[in-house]
Order: sequence, then C-alpha cells, then structure tokens
Amino acid sequence: MKSKLTASSILFFSAYLPFHAYSFPDSSGDGDRSYTTNFDDSNLVSIIGVKEQTQAPLIDMNGRMLFEAYPNWKDKIPAFERLFEEAITPINWQYSEGYLPISQYTFRIPDFSVTVEIFSIPKKFSSVVNWEGDFAIVYARARLSYLGQQQKFSSIPIFNTGMTPINSTSQNCSESSCIIGVTRGGRYNFDFAISSERLTGPSNGSHDLKASEVQDIAGTFDAAKTNLIDTWKRALSGLPELIFPETEKNSEHLTNSMKTAAVQFNITRDFNQLDEPDLHEKNRQIKIGENGYDYVYDHDAQGILASAIELGLVEMTEAEELLRNLPAQRSSHDYLDSLGKLPWVAAKYVHKFDSNPELIKELTFEQKYLGVNGTAKSISEWTHYLIDTKQDSTDGLMVHSKSTDEILRSTVDNFATLLGLKAYAYLCAMIGKGSEKQWADNEYMKLYGNLTTRLLAMVESKDFDDRYLSASIDTLTENKPFDSSVPGFDNANSYASFFFGRMYETFLFGENFIELSPLIDNTLDIGLSMVDQKDLYLDENNNWNGNFGRYQEGWTTSGYNAAYAEGFLLGKGKYRSSFYNAFNYLMNYQSGPYTWFESIGVAQDQGVAINSITNSAASGHGSAPHMWSSMSQARLMLITLISQSYDDRLWLGRGVPNEWLDKGGFGVNDYTTTSGNKFNYLITKNSSTKEFELTFSGDVPADIIVSLPIFTEFDPVVIQYSGQPANYTQLATVIDVDSDGFNEIRISNQFQSNSKIKFLLQPKSEYIGDANRSRLRLSEIGMDIRKTDVIHMEHVVGSGPIKVGKLTPDPDGSNFWHSAMWVLEKINGHPGYFRIKNYHTNRYLHAEESGEAINADLISATNSSGSELSGWHSAHWSVDLAEDGRLHIRNRHRKAYLSINSLGNLKYSSTDYPKLGWNLDKVNGDNCTGLIEPDTSIRDNNLSRLRC
Repeated sequence: MKSKLTASSILFFSAYLPFHAYSFPDSSGDGDRSYTTNFDDSNLVSIIGVKEQTQAPLIDMNGRMLFEAYPNWKDKIPAFERLFEEAITPINWQYSEGYLPISQYTFRIPDFSVTVEIFSIPKKFSSVVNWEGDFAIVYARARLSYLGQQQKFSSIPIFNTGMTPINSTSQNCSESSCIIGVTRGGRYNFDFAISSERLTGPSNGSHDLKASEVQDIAGTFDAAKTNLIDTWKRALSGLPELIFPETEKNSEHLTNSMKTAAVQFNITRDFNQLDEPDLHEKNRQIKIGENGYDYVYDHDAQGILASAIELGLVEMTEAEELLRNLPAQRSSHDYLDSLGKLPWVAAKYVHKFDSNPELIKELTFEQKYLGVNGTAKSISEWTHYLIDTKQDSTDGLMVHSKSTDEILRSTVDNFATLLGLKAYAYLCAMIGKGSEKQWADNEYMKLYGNLTTRLLAMVESKDFDDRYLSASIDTLTENKPFDSSVPGFDNANSYASFFFGRMYETFLFGENFIELSPLIDNTLDIGLSMVDQKDLYLDENNNWNGNFGRYQEGWTTSGYNAAYAEGFLLGKGKYRSSFYNAFNYLMNYQSGPYTWFESIGVAQDQGVAINSITNSAASGHGSAPHMWSSMSQARLMLITLISQSYDDRLWLGRGVPNEWLDKGGFGVNDYTTTSGNKFNYLITKNSSTKEFELTFSGDVPADIIVSLPIFTEFDPVVIQYSGQPANYTQLATVIDVDSDGFNEIRISNQFQSNSKIKFLLQPKSEYIGDANRSRLRLSEIGMDIRKTDVIHMEHVVGSGPIKVGKLTPDPDGSNFWHSAMWVLEKINGHPGYFRIKNYHTNRYLHAEESGEAINADLISATNSSGSELSGWHSAHWSVDLAEDGRLHIRNRHRKAYLSINSLGNLKYSSTDYPKLGWNLDKVNGDNCTGLIEPDTSIRDNNLSRLRC
C-alpha cells in the first residue's frame, strides 16, 4: 500500500539510464541498503528459481540474470546477450506453457529464428573436501532454426559468458562466437549452466561452483527441464481449475496469471533472514518478493497466506507452519490492520483444514505471535490488546496508524478490526468459549455502530447519489494532492477499505453492511468525477478503464489494482464484476510475464511483447513480482466465481460479468471447501430456450447460493431440476439471502452430487414504498387459525402492550381501527431499515434487551442505558422475503424476527419456529398512488403482499 516514495526508497527502472540502485528495507524498516547494478532496460524484470529459494535469480527482458546470493550482487549474467542485440523482430517474452518458471524468449536474427529458455532447478553436489549440499543450477538454452536455403558455415553470435557449456554444440563456442555448419531446416541447441546459490551445506565458502563441478552435476538440459515441469505441476496440483467462456478474450491470461502467482509464491517464500532479530532462525516465512521486499511484512504475509489457503496452494501441515510463523505486527512498522486481521488467517486455516478443538484452543489462546516491540502474545491477547489500547475512548474508533503508509485514522483499520472480531468470535464459538465470543460480539456491535454512524454522518449533507465511503474517518477523501496526509481520489489508497479492509471476508462471516453497501458503487463514481488526470481512468468513450489509481503523482497504477475490486462484490451490482476490468487494465503494465511491481510507472513500448501485450511498465517500486498483490489478485479471481461462508454456504458467480452469460459456460472444478473436500460447478446457457443450467458435483455443502450480478437487474426463476429428492420448490428457492435487495437462488443441502438446476431470468418485481404517506396493516399469515390476525396497540399511555388479534370493524364498517394501523418510516442514513410506528399512538416498535419482548415507545424516549431511541438499532427493522414466499420482519439489533407467543402477545424469536410471515395490507380507502419506489428494500415480488 505504498503511497509516498523517496529517492532512497524507490526502485526505479528505465530504458534510458545505464546504472540503477536496488533498494531493500533494512532490519529496522527505516533505512535502505542499495547495491548498484548495470541492469539497463530492467524495468522489465521477473524471477526464476526453485521452491523456497532464499535468493532466487532475477531475469530481465534480454535474458540477463542477477544472482543476489553472490556478495553485493554479482554483475549481470548475459546468457545470450549478442543474440538479443541482433534481434530484427520484437522479442516475445513469456513463461513456458504460460506459467512454468522457464523464461522463454522468441525472436529472429538474420537467417535464424531463435528460442531462448532459462530456468533453475536444485542439484546435489558432493565434493572431495568432505561436504555436500544442494545448489540451484541455472540452465540456459538457445535453439536456432536455420531459415536459409543454402548449406554453409555460419558464425552464431553466442560466446562464453562465464556459464559452463553442457552440450557438444556449445563447447565449440569461443569468447566471440560459435562457428557451425548449417543446413536447410536445421535446428541447433546451445546449452549452458551455472550455479546461482548454495541451498544447503556449510554457511562459509563460495556460492559458486567450478565449471568442472557444474558439468559433473548438471546433466542434460532436456532432463533438467523435464524434471522441472514434473516438479512444478505436482506442486500446483491443489489449485482449482477455473472455467471461463471460450470466447472470453483474456481466459488464457486469467488462468496463467493465477498459476504464475502460485509458482512465484512458492519461490519467494523461504526461510527467514538472519538479520531479522525478532524472528527465530530457520523458520519458514512468507516474504513479499526477491528484488525489493525479500522480507517479512505483517499485513502482507497475512494476506498472502490467506490467499494460498483459499487457492488450495498449501497443504495442511505447511499451512499450519506458515500460520504459526506469522508475525502479529512487526516492531518496525505501525500497520494496525495487521493486528486487526490476525484472527482471520487462523479462522481461514481452521475452516478449510482442521476444526479440532484442541488445535483451535492452542492456536488462539496459547500459540504466541510476535508483534509490537518484540512482544509475543496469543491471538486472544492481541485481540484484547487491540481493543483495549488502539481504540480512541472519545468515539470508539481506531487510532492513528500507518496501515496505508500515511499516518491517519483510516477506515481500513476499522474494517480490519471488524473482521478480526468476527473471526475471533468464530474461533471462540468452535471451542465453546461462550464468554469470549460474547465479548467479541459486543465489541463488534459497538465498533460497527460507531463506524457506520461516523461514515454516514460525514456525507449526510450530500445528496444520496453523492455519498461515498471515505478513506479516513476524520476527513473526507475528496480531491487532495498526493502530498496530503489523507489520500485523495487520485491516490489508490482512497479505495483501500475495499481490499485491505477485507469487507467481503467480513460478509462471509455474516455481515451484509446493509447501511454502507449503497455507498460502495458511489465511491468509484464520485472518485472518477473528482480525479484530475481523467485520461488515466477513462477510455475514449468516457467509461471507466479499470484503473483504481496510483500512489505517486506521475505514475500510473498499482499491482493491487485488480484486488481493489473485492469490496465491490458487496455493491448494488454496477461494479460487482469490476475485477475483470481492473485485470484487463493491468495486462498492459507487466514488468515480466504476469509479473507486476507494487507501484507501477507509465506504460511505454519497449519493443518487447509480453504475452502479446506490446506495452509494458517503464518503472516500478517495491518488487517484481510483488506477491501480496499477485496472490490477492489470484484469490479474487477465484472468489468472483466461488467463495465459502464460514457457516459453510457456497456463493457462486458473485463477480461474473453479465456478458459471460451469452458467451458460454463458466465455473470451477476442484474448489477446496471444508476439511479439504472438493466441489465443482458449471453454469451454461441454452441460446435457443434462454434457459440457464447449473450443474454441480463433488462434496455438496450445507447450502449453495447462486448470486450472479445480473440478478441485480433481473429476477431468477427456478424451472427444473434433476436429482433427489423431488420437491424442488422447497429445495431450490428464490430468496434475498443477504438482504441486499436482490434475489439469489438458494439450493438446499438435500440435493445430491451431480444435480442440475435450470432457471430463467425475468424482469424484476416492483417495490413497495413511500411508507411515510401510506398506512399499512401487518397481518399474520403463518398459522391457519390466525391468518386474519393483525398487530395492534391497546388504548393506553406508555409502552405496550402490543397485541395480535382479530380485527373488529368500526361502527361505520370502515375497518379504520387506528390502533391497528402502522407506518413504515425510512431512517435517514440507514437504507434498508425502517421504523414501524403506530398510527394511533405515534409509538415505535422496538425489541427489549432480554425476555424476547416487543414494546413501543416514543422516539424521544431513552432506553435503560440512557441511549436515545432515535439511534437505537433495536427500533430498526428490515423486511425480508423468505424462501416460503412470506415476508419476515427482522430486528436489526437482536437479529431476530417478529413473532407472537401463545398468549397472542408480540415477541421476537431467533429460531425458525415460531418465526411468522406477515402481510403488509393497504388499509381500505387509502389511495395507492405513489406507492412504487425502486430504492426501498421491501419487495412485492408478484406475491400480492400489498393489497389496496
């Protein structure tokens, strides 16, 4: 999340400067140690290497390498520099098969087409001086195919570069060239090898091997390549298969990008450096990169590990080791969000791998995680520390920190803490720690209320369409300069909450952010309207081009760009598939094959085609690859297709572009659910019948929720199924599962594997609204004997009692019994919620703190703790369409439903029974004009719930 760069911290590459400095944070995180290199054109850079290699080789656009393992970085190793210099066509650079760490270049020189391949694998060496160890051996091959017609001797511009020749053809090379006889259609391989790093063995002595030693252990290029391919494909066998429409132009790029991130994650994670005093020697650690961030950063490592678990990239034992070695918060940084999110990574591990109570207890209450000032605490202790010491006592919100690299009170830290409290409550519930769970739930409710109130109050004076989520809880984002302490909309950190705050993960714990979700899409709309350099953000048709912003004036975007789309999965539909816009934008800013810097400079045509993209990043900061951004991008790519709530429900297609529905099938195979189980699904469309078919197989979880963005525009209608049992109307229902105002398809867990569901799309139903002018009756329809009962208040002063009974006509027969008339009032700043006011007494329904009692009180009254009822969530209600077609009325504070007891008194209940359904009946004689309003969350759904 770097926002401000200085000359000492920038890692700048340009084609026009011959010498540059690589900068690395030292152990304090405050200084830099810089090594001068002569890598020109090295804005195009990536890595090759072996799994968990401490110092993986860098490799650039011309096949030149840097080996960090050599003291002060050895000069470039130009494997085939003369070949590249004589290229007469653009150089195409990619990884073999699109993702394997074999750096592959194709181009032409006079008379020849050229393919260069460079990779690294480990090899064991036993020397005569009585020690042995594993070395990383780099292999390089230039394959030349003769394009001429005449047989002749040809001077090939290949010379001995310090690498060791390992085949007969390359052994004929001198220091200036190779002279060989060529024939029509002939192919000629020049193979070399060199050691780049000692992986094991004595800690003293040279990292380099002699040429004779390299020849002894290298073997052949082809055998080494076969070994590498087999090894990496086994290492990636846990990845899910993502299915994109065949006509999606970027489908290959999407798949290869995810696999490349997985490979680079395995290369960059390694054992901690010895100059990190607060980490134990030789623990496996998650590091961020090789050429800039070969270091453990707390919030980065948490996000990378959570992504690896989600992607099925780590097995249980290695995930546990990496989890135990996560820092809570590095002493040299003030990334408060890392303390907030620490419980989340543990919850992710427990949910996906191991729910053993003893293990959860140990991970949460006994295992120590290093943090502030070198202090080691358990997850439980860090969570209490965070709440006790890092919340401002005046407003209950988080204090200043540097989580976004600006020192401010950020919205990010508050969302991160909300996620942490949800995760901590989840862990406590898993092992029966009831009092701790209650504490976490209470702290969550307080922080959620404080944050929501603050964010809404900050934009209260604006028109609804102009309200947005601010990056700071003290100052609105607006359009601030880059040197401001608060990010403006040109700064990508203006969207930090959408990614670094992990709002969607909190949603998977059950929070729908109903008050804030209407502001999510607005934030991007308002941001685009305020930026200064609009050509960076808008295309030629004035539409958003997928760029979420940059961290430095004069720069372009960030490696996190696609990951910022995560929070928009909770929006109202406009940007739910924005990941794909943002990914497409990033494709023009690669520094290597599917490789990005954390912060990215301007695009520039370098005469190098990376994956058929001719533009590339001309500068970068951080590292390339930068694993937090790459792994988060890969994770979100998966989440747009499938994600799993912590109550085990699966969400399908939440971020799928609408146009995919007409392009062919999409889905996922081998998605890892709980306990390592696997799930598969595919959604296709019949172009003639317009029917959609969902097929799913594998281990079917508790519930499957189909939640396509197009459902925000059209309602799904289930029309057919296959499988058992037969009553699909109860098992595949259309319902607003997440209370966002849009229906989803909910599929019961009674469906068997290899089942099919067919559905259509129909125009959305209209909404009931304008409750401030229209009186409604709430009549109970849950039991046959009471289906004409209505809620009414007795003619008494004070609160209650609230009764449910038969409606007695007035003497004139008008049925205008005012105590049975109710008005649903909208609540400013709380979209989706209403107050229910009695027309006769002007008192509002609210839920008591105990006893499941429902009372009514004046809006100016206070509750037992002295809080004003006007801001009291127990007087807030939402109306949900249930799977049985009934309307359920839900209390926001108690998260329970309006019900009745055996005596006919109104109550609330959190259980399925006796939860009741209600009609909202228009009182006879009232005018129906003005009832339809599309911005409310009460839905008619063609069920005649509103009767005039």
